Amino acid sequence: RVGARGCEMAVGCRAAALAARPAARRLMGVVFAALASTCVRGVPDTQCGFKLLSRRAARELFPSLQIRGWAYDVQLLALAQARGYRIASVPVAWRDVEGSKVTPLTPLQMAADLVALRLQLAWSAWRR
Repeated sequence: RVGARGCEMAVGCRAAALAARPAARRLMGVVFAALASTCVRGVPDTQCGFKLLSRRAARELFPSLQIRGWAYDVQLLALAQARGYRIASVPVAWRDVEGSKVTPLTPLQMAADLVALRLQLAWSAWRR
């Protein structure tokens, strides 16, 4: 239960699984994580697919999301932090499966999404 940890959101952290990825994929992940940390503080793995939100957080945050690309997760976390939600990072057992959606254009799409998010944060687009 999310509320049992004193937070409204739990995010998975795949540290062990990420270390086993091919070098190029690890490099992309490190660069993206560094850029994402300019938008979100204290969440080591913004891209992990495991996210658990309280009902209240989900109802408030999801309708406000605007980015549909790679930075969707970062936007969700940034919005949660901007609205004062507490977020817990939780280790998860993770196994990559075949069929990656990462292409040679992915880093450019990721960067464009993060630039858009950074601009929205600077303009306080989601703050009440």
